Amino acid sequence: MRNLRGPVPGMVLALAFHGPLVAGGLFRYSWDAATHIFFADHYRRSWFALWDPRWFGGFSVSSYPPLIHQLLALLSVPFGYDVAFGLLLLATLVLFPVAVWRFAKVFVSPAAATAAALIAPLVPGLALAAHAYGQLPTVVALTLALFLVAEFTRFVERGGAIQFGLMVGLSGTVFAAHHATALFLVPALLRLWLASAPAPTSSADPRRDWLRAGRRDRRPPILAVGAGWNP
Repeated sequence: MRNLRGPVPGMVLALAFHGPLVAGGLFRYSWDAATHIFFADHYRRSWFALWDPRWFGGFSVSSYPPLIHQLLALLSVPFGYDVAFGLLLLATLVLFPVAVWRFAKVFVSPAAATAAALIAPLVPGLALAAHAYGQLPTVVALTLALFLVAEFTRFVERGGAIQFGLMVGLSGTVFAAHHATALFLVPALLRLWLASAPAPTSSADPRRDWLRAGRRDRRPPILAVGAGWNP
């Protein structure tokens, strides 16, 4: 592992492992892929319409976050729906080790983070969600959520408008990809970070005041963040 640093080995393994499965169209037989393609077809037909009459006698498509379906709709114009789904799925699976590597570096050494990125493509739950369940929005949101925690850590440690904007942008993107992931996984990840972060030794930096309070009274991190940034 000494000569293999960073997320690149994990990305190569992800491409080698998941690439043939995606190229073979295994996702076409998954539980939810056809549903997500149906939503994408709605946005391709009428981008701003929130009602589709073709299913259940008509229903509101706003019941599901639109980001992944709209990306599929855009990619389907030059490639078609199946290829668009496969391209977006494979891109996400290749980026997943990068997200794991960034997330792991918050807690462990770079060598251990590289090992985590190398293991990430082989996690059974990832293959199950991607190829058996066809849960493209969930896999995308999971990847983005891991990036979000890494950027959240950078913002707390360094501050800055760019880090703040990136953190806020990733937060909104996770919600736009999959609501359940944003509501349940992101708070859990931030709580894990809060429990593992070293206690600040000085209150000279006001950004860390809420961190000390959160570690003391075990508040959920999202509440601690809100309390810390209100004037």
